[in-house]
Amino acid sequence: MMPINRAVAAILMGAAAFGSLAASAAGKPQIPSGRQPSPVEIRAMFSGRQWVWPDGVGILAADGTFTARAFKGNTAWTSARGAWFPTSTGQICFRAVWFFKGGQRSETTCHSHRKIGRMMQEERDSLGRWYPFKTNPGRADDEINNLMRRDLALASH
Repeated sequence: MMPINRAVAAILMGAAAFGSLAASAAGKPQIPSGRQPSPVEIRAMFSGRQWVWPDGVGILAADGTFTARAFKGNTAWTSARGAWFPTSTGQICFRAVWFFKGGQRSETTCHSHRKIGRMMQEERDSLGRWYPFKTNPGRADDEINNLMRRDLALASH
């Protein structure tokens, strides 16, 4: 099986490099306190939105369809088609076929969430790096700000 392009892997992370929580003394990642959001809460956050990344965008249609494109300049150089879905464990997952120069690859990528009061933390694929998704009060670099209603995101790409 062909290894996934590093740029595609970066896109799959959804521009997740917004900090992390400290690991425990044993070197194992600490799961933030709080609770897992329900599938209804996850769907309400993501449905009908576009997740804008530094070099691309993922479209999370209300019917569960997921499409994405990544750009180099004004040229789309990789794309994806598949589905997105919330889980009962507070995750949003993307199951898609990514098309890139030289091939294609099926990937399933999940982001875990924990609600802590009015704030939310996010982690990609159990990598142990939790980062702020939504803070209170909100900050300009909160990842949730990259989720736009579809009509607004189309104007930016």
